[in-house]
Amino acid sequence: MRKRNKLYFVGLASILSLSLVACQSNISSESVADESLVYVDRDINSTLDPDKPLTDSYLKRAGAAEALFWVNSKGEVENQLADKAEQIDDTHWKIHLNPKAKYWSGEPVTADKVIASYERSKAVNPSVESLLRGLTLTADSEKEISVVSDIPGLDVPLNLSKITILNPDKSFESVDQVDLTGPYKIEKFTPKQSLELVRNDQYYGDLAKIEHVTMQEVSD
Repeated sequence: MRKRNKLYFVGLASILSLSLVACQSNISSESVADESLVYVDRDINSTLDPDKPLTDSYLKRAGAAEALFWVNSKGEVENQLADKAEQIDDTHWKIHLNPKAKYWSGEPVTADKVIASYERSKAVNPSVESLLRGLTLTADSEKEISVVSDIPGLDVPLNLSKITILNPDKSFESVDQVDLTGPYKIEKFTPKQSLELVRNDQYYGDLAKIEHVTMQEVSD
């Protein structure tokens, strides 16, 4: 039985980025199959619900949670669960979802589910309510959403890049109830101690190279 190698990182970079960088330094893809990455931070999440304080940022950093868009290191908005955003005029956008996007459960990410996810988050999360204020979202088809803004010129994709898409039909009270979309799935969670993740081999995009990731909280 091969011994699993462990890579240790300390800091605030995303787990997904670190897993990709770490693999590029290895000789072959086979050599990373049994590797794990341990990520150490002074503070980690206390819940699994993206709408609870601080949880969303940790789940995104761990590669578990995603939004329709994300912002790269240059400050540019790129597609994530969406594969196209078209600005029709100053107040109207059309957003097309990646046709392959799906939740960990295997359910497809649809326009209706995205809108329901936003409604769920808006009702309990003041930050999301602020980001969605003045926006009217309509499902034009299974994979297309119309967004109309009360504010002319609003960068709608930028606002939506800050909101995690979750399966609104699921509960987020325990590991087996969480249903997100990221390239890493939550395997085990101890609040304020550790978050263990495993590669999502059914991910709709490129698979992560490192199989296991652990986030650990350490005090000074």
